[in-house]
Amino acid sequence: MDCKNCSSNLKDKDGFCSGCGARVIDERITFKFLFKEILDKVLSVDNKLLKTFLHLFSKPNHVIDDYIKGVRKRYFNPFSYLLISITLAGISFYLLKDFALQAVENTTTGSSTGNPFLENKDFQKDIVRYVFDFQAFLTALIIPIYGFISWLVFLNKKKYNYFEHIVIYLYATAQISILNFIITTPLFFISQGATNAASLIITGLSLFYNAYVLIRLFKLNFIQFIIKFLYFIFISTAIYMVLSIIAFIGMFIFLGPEHFKKFKPVKKKDSIQKVTPIDSIKVIKVNDSIIKETKTISFYKASSTLNCLS
Repeated sequence: MDCKNCSSNLKDKDGFCSGCGARVIDERITFKFLFKEILDKVLSVDNKLLKTFLHLFSKPNHVIDDYIKGVRKRYFNPFSYLLISITLAGISFYLLKDFALQAVENTTTGSSTGNPFLENKDFQKDIVRYVFDFQAFLTALIIPIYGFISWLVFLNKKKYNYFEHIVIYLYATAQISILNFIITTPLFFISQGATNAASLIITGLSLFYNAYVLIRLFKLNFIQFIIKFLYFIFISTAIYMVLSIIAFIGMFIFLGPEHFKKFKPVKKKDSIQKVTPIDSIKVIKVNDSIIKETKTISFYKASSTLNCLS
């Protein structure tokens, strides 16, 4: 028997070609064959995807360290793992987009915060659409930023360089994204309120999971963790402020000043008529004599009197 790809001579029991490495396939395409192919290509023969997911909870330091040190066959590589998570997140975001827009409509109706940006429902809906439509791009953008902050925080350790810190957050971000899909997607068909609550909880848990991964990787004790955590928050806040300013300037240049005029607060007219305080004359009759007593009345009393008379 010859290889169908390179025509090399094969033995009857060969599973792969010794010449080109191609898999030997000698069966027709059936449902059973397609099912085996899906399990083989997606989950791999040794359930590499499932093992990566479970071990990123039980021993994330082994998964990440193995890849950084050159072990490539034991677990999913971080780029493929992130790609799977982005695909699953895209499905989840597609289901939740309309629900999120409706939530914005409900929570902002009748609100009065004094901030024209927060009170403008169209503006908030645009932000939600951008987040849902460009979630893959935002995920790819945030990972190098997280890696940079982490690299600065652990600069004294010198265990990983900047790009190896990016690998840490490739795995960590993908892990939380996959977990969010597994939990929230079934809940979407049961209760939208439960879906929203679960998504918020998992988003909050992502902070604790990232901290857990860093503790395992750098073997931090409690005091070291608190110091690094505060340092992380400080650097994150500074970078967030700088990026917010840059983003606002970019939006202002790209959209133009006319776009922001609709957020200018409208001055409300005073419903109470402005009346200058007046003096009233109180007449008192005492023993056939008239005493005139001058009395100043308040603005609100004068306004109320005028309204009654009118």
